[in-house]
Amino acid sequence: MSDELIFDSERQELRDRKKRWLIPLLVLAGILLAVVIVSLLLRSGKKPVNKGGEDTLFPFTWQVQADGSVLLELPHADAPDHSWVQTDGEAYPALRTEARGEKNGGSSFVLTPEQAGRALLEFTLRKDAEAGTEDPKTDDVYRLNILVEVVEEGGKRGVSVLNASGVQLQGEIAGGQDSENAYRVFLDEHGYLIIAVKVAEAEMDWEYEIVSGQASVTDLGMVYEADEVQLYLKAGETPGEGEVVLRSEQAAAELRFRCAVQDDGSLLVTHHEAEYGEKPAAEELVPATEVPGGSDTPSPSDNAGERADADDEGIAPAVTTTQETP
Repeated sequence: MSDELIFDSERQELRDRKKRWLIPLLVLAGILLAVVIVSLLLRSGKKPVNKGGEDTLFPFTWQVQADGSVLLELPHADAPDHSWVQTDGEAYPALRTEARGEKNGGSSFVLTPEQAGRALLEFTLRKDAEAGTEDPKTDDVYRLNILVEVVEEGGKRGVSVLNASGVQLQGEIAGGQDSENAYRVFLDEHGYLIIAVKVAEAEMDWEYEIVSGQASVTDLGMVYEADEVQLYLKAGETPGEGEVVLRSEQAAAELRFRCAVQDDGSLLVTHHEAEYGEKPAAEELVPATEVPGGSDTPSPSDNAGERADADDEGIAPAVTTTQETP
């Protein structure tokens, strides 16, 4: 009998111990379950984050908002001093866009649907202008085109991203700042690649030559503008590399630019270098011809010699040679 009483007391004590740790555990589980339920309720109204532009250099994300608009986030962590701007300048009846500023290393835009239809949006990764400067040139390094569609069902409109494509642009580069013939490379508003070299009044003998890759790199002529000589280039029909040389005996300078035409049609300078020598004495210089006045952008032509002699077009009478492909 005594053995049975001892056994019952031990079993009762065991039950008490289980209650002491089981009740707090059940309370904690209930709290965690409540947190999960609340979190699911709060997230139930949010749409998933979608990815786009995987085939471009700047993959982006877009997310449908509660009001049917789309939050588009374009990253530029690799170019922190740049930002995305909408550059097509067109008003699309299907939707309207609104820039929302910078966040987490990217630019945000809101796309609000207006009516059913499609729109091709163009965004350009552009260097932020320096404070206090009014330089009209822009330093654009990439252009992104995004095709979106607005669908209307049951009185509600929705926006979705269909596809995207991108093209590299030539950002502005410079060289030779320690010389009297510093140069810069940039794109103008027409998309032409311009090599501009600072020149003195007596240095009017500049010439250029496309020494390789004539099928990839095409010249549009050379002009003198103020204190610069400017060579206009554009991409040829064949992707590949080419080399362009600018030289002047009076400036004792030779500049070399290695160019590459990408599959997307962009023309980029991938390498540049300059060699400077001792300039001739003033009495040895050939008398300079009159510098033509400001000229318009030269038109494309197949005859480089005619471009060099076209004084009426504002093209300097520099000797121009082009090596033909064997």
